[in-house]
Amino acid sequence: MTKFNTNFNATLPFTDLATVIQLGQATAVSMTVPGESWQKYRAEIRSISGDYIWVALNKTAVIPTPGAATAIPNQEFAGQELVRYVKGGDTLSFITTQTAGVQCGVSLLELPSAK
Repeated sequence: MTKFNTNFNATLPFTDLATVIQLGQATAVSMTVPGESWQKYRAEIRSISGDYIWVALNKTAVIPTPGAATAIPNQEFAGQELVRYVKGGDTLSFITTQTAGVQCGVSLLELPSAK
Protein backbone atom coordinates (compact mmCIF):
# COMPACT_ATOMS: atom_id res chain seq x y z
CA MET A 1 0.00 0.00 0.00
CA THR A 2 1.25 3.44 -0.87
CA LYS A 3 1.99 5.46 2.25
CA PHE A 4 1.06 9.14 2.51
CA ASN A 5 3.96 11.53 2.12
CA THR A 6 4.55 14.88 0.51
CA ASN A 7 7.67 16.28 -1.05
CA PHE A 8 8.69 18.58 -3.86
CA ASN A 9 6.32 21.42 -3.07
CA ALA A 10 3.54 19.26 -1.55
CA THR A 11 3.21 16.75 -4.39
CA LEU A 12 1.73 13.34 -3.57
CA PRO A 13 2.75 9.89 -4.83
CA PHE A 14 0.61 7.75 -7.14
CA THR A 15 -1.36 5.17 -5.17
CA ASP A 16 -1.91 1.47 -5.67
CA LEU A 17 -5.31 1.85 -3.93
CA ALA A 18 -7.38 3.76 -6.46
CA THR A 19 -10.97 3.15 -7.56
CA VAL A 20 -12.88 4.62 -10.50
CA ILE A 21 -16.66 4.82 -10.35
CA GLN A 22 -19.29 5.53 -13.00
CA LEU A 23 -22.62 6.52 -11.52
CA GLY A 24 -26.11 6.19 -12.95
CA GLN A 25 -28.86 8.62 -12.02
CA ALA A 26 -30.22 8.06 -8.48
CA THR A 27 -28.39 4.73 -8.08
CA ALA A 28 -26.05 4.44 -5.08
CA VAL A 29 -22.69 2.73 -5.65
CA SER A 30 -20.52 1.61 -2.71
CA MET A 31 -16.88 0.73 -2.18
CA THR A 32 -15.18 -0.72 0.89
CA VAL A 33 -11.88 0.74 2.06
CA PRO A 34 -9.33 -2.10 2.15
CA GLY A 35 -7.36 -3.04 5.23
CA GLU A 36 -7.93 -3.35 8.95
CA SER A 37 -9.75 -0.85 11.16
CA TRP A 38 -6.45 0.39 12.64
CA GLN A 39 -5.24 1.44 9.17
CA LYS A 40 -6.10 5.05 8.35
CA TYR A 41 -6.12 6.59 4.89
CA ARG A 42 -6.30 9.95 3.21
CA ALA A 43 -9.19 9.57 0.74
CA GLU A 44 -9.28 12.00 -2.15
CA ILE A 45 -12.52 11.94 -4.14
CA ARG A 46 -12.48 13.83 -7.44
CA SER A 47 -14.94 14.43 -10.23
CA ILE A 48 -15.41 16.73 -13.18
CA SER A 49 -16.51 20.27 -12.38
CA GLY A 50 -20.29 20.51 -12.52
CA ASP A 51 -20.97 16.90 -11.56
CA TYR A 52 -23.21 16.58 -8.50
CA ILE A 53 -22.03 13.72 -6.29
CA TRP A 54 -23.01 13.00 -2.71
CA VAL A 55 -20.73 10.77 -0.61
CA ALA A 56 -21.79 8.95 2.58
CA LEU A 57 -19.57 7.23 5.14
CA ASN A 58 -20.70 3.80 6.43
CA LYS A 59 -24.24 4.09 5.08
CA THR A 60 -26.00 4.37 1.74
CA ALA A 61 -25.86 7.82 0.16
CA VAL A 62 -29.23 9.46 -0.47
CA ILE A 63 -30.36 12.32 -2.66
CA PRO A 64 -31.53 15.31 -0.59
CA THR A 65 -35.24 16.15 -0.69
CA PRO A 66 -36.00 19.14 -2.97
CA GLY A 67 -37.22 22.23 -1.13
CA ALA A 68 -36.18 20.97 2.30
CA ALA A 69 -33.21 21.33 4.64
CA THR A 70 -32.61 17.83 5.96
CA ALA A 71 -29.84 16.77 8.34
CA ILE A 72 -27.98 13.79 6.86
CA PRO A 73 -25.06 12.97 9.19
CA ASN A 74 -21.90 11.53 7.61
CA GLN A 75 -22.92 12.53 4.09
CA GLU A 76 -21.31 15.38 2.18
CA PHE A 77 -21.41 16.98 -1.24
CA ALA A 78 -18.22 16.03 -3.06
CA GLY A 79 -18.20 18.86 -5.58
CA GLN A 80 -15.04 18.72 -7.68
CA GLU A 81 -12.84 17.49 -4.83
CA LEU A 82 -13.40 16.12 -1.33
CA VAL A 83 -10.54 14.98 0.92
CA ARG A 84 -11.32 13.13 4.16
CA TYR A 85 -9.82 10.57 6.54
CA VAL A 86 -11.18 7.00 6.41
CA LYS A 87 -10.10 3.69 7.93
CA GLY A 88 -9.89 0.12 6.73
CA GLY A 89 -13.32 -1.51 6.56
CA ASP A 90 -15.20 1.78 6.12
CA THR A 91 -17.74 1.92 3.31
CA LEU A 92 -18.08 4.92 1.01
CA SER A 93 -21.35 5.28 -0.89
CA PHE A 94 -21.85 7.59 -3.88
CA ILE A 95 -24.99 8.91 -5.58
CA THR A 96 -25.87 11.56 -8.17
CA THR A 97 -29.02 13.25 -9.45
CA GLN A 98 -27.53 13.65 -12.91
CA THR A 99 -28.00 11.38 -15.87
CA ALA A 100 -25.84 8.29 -16.39
CA GLY A 101 -22.14 8.67 -17.03
CA VAL A 102 -21.08 10.73 -14.02
CA GLN A 103 -17.56 9.60 -13.14
CA CYS A 104 -15.45 10.03 -10.04
CA GLY A 105 -12.22 8.62 -8.70
CA VAL A 106 -11.11 7.70 -5.19
CA SER A 107 -7.40 7.66 -4.30
CA LEU A 108 -6.29 6.26 -0.95
CA LEU A 109 -2.93 6.95 0.69
CA GLU A 110 -2.16 5.10 3.92
CA LEU A 111 -1.38 7.37 6.86
CA PRO A 112 1.24 6.56 9.50
CA SER A 113 -0.20 4.52 12.35
CA ALA A 114 0.96 3.49 15.81
CA LYS A 115 0.62 -0.21 14.99
